[in-house]
Amino acid sequence: RSFDEGAAQRGHHSVGKDAVDYARELNLELMLSYPYPVCFTVEGEEIPNTKISKALKEAQVNMLRKEVEDQRWEGKLFVNRWKDDDLHKACFNWMHEWKAAPTHTIVGIQELYQQLLPTKLYLAKKVKTLNTSDYTCRMCGKEPECVEHVLAGCGAIAQSKYMERHNNVLRILFFEILANYKLVPREDYAWYKPVKPKPVYEDDQVRALWDVPLFAEKTEVRANRIDVQIIDKTERKVILIEMSCPWINNRARKTDEKTRKYGPLRLELKKKYPGYKLTQHNIIMDVLGGYSEEVRKSVQSLVGERSKLVLKKMQKAMLTSTLNIARSMKILDQGQ
Repeated sequence: RSFDEGAAQRGHHSVGKDAVDYARELNLELMLSYPYPVCFTVEGEEIPNTKISKALKEAQVNMLRKEVEDQRWEGKLFVNRWKDDDLHKACFNWMHEWKAAPTHTIVGIQELYQQLLPTKLYLAKKVKTLNTSDYTCRMCGKEPECVEHVLAGCGAIAQSKYMERHNNVLRILFFEILANYKLVPREDYAWYKPVKPKPVYEDDQVRALWDVPLFAEKTEVRANRIDVQIIDKTERKVILIEMSCPWINNRARKTDEKTRKYGPLRLELKKKYPGYKLTQHNIIMDVLGGYSEEVRKSVQSLVGERSKLVLKKMQKAMLTSTLNIARSMKILDQGQ
């Protein structure tokens, strides 16, 4: 401390002076008096010395947040996330909890959040290297080619890339449920292993179905192919699980859509299993790994205390699968 103060008095570089200047940039007035520093807000309110560090961090976050909000293109999706009251707070936890995340994964997700994927709209509106008014998607030829369309709305890859992503995420939850019922060994199914579930897993107590259609006998059922059915004969309950991977703005709409869509199927199953308790869980996780508190509760009710770990694995599978789709667009752009 005395060395730094002496350096400041002689006009040399001073860590203390840098700290004061940086606090001023954050609209805080910091005085490094000994033994206790003093800090004031721009309104003149004194901040207790035990909370100065926290105040500086909050001011720094607010400053960075303001910078992002001012970026109309790169900051748009970040602002959308911040304003999403339905989004669970663990949405960004993967960034500090996924210790072994590959660098290209972190960079790739950051690129998607900043909408830097080389779509037609990006090339024409942002970097202005595409001299055309035709923004139609090069894969489906129907909708304008933007990040939202490529990752969640292109019909040309709905039954291939999107379905692969859907299955990669849902099978993590499915195998965890099977492991809880002791139908499969848990250690054989890591989130990154491309293991395809079998259509039926069964013993004397439970029957688990993966993407198996139900042929109705008593009710007209058009949507008869729900993702997962669990028939627990011991506890006399039927669990239906439906997964969707929409764009970040469409989670709530997808939840309502899935509930309405399978109403006739639920009615048919109630008739097929009289006396059984029937519940449907809509697991809606958007293409960038966001989910709601309702989804967290659903996963917790399905797998118990391992729900937090399962959601982390599902997030990893979602992000890596989404990046795989984004790479397809990059390859398409390089080929032209």
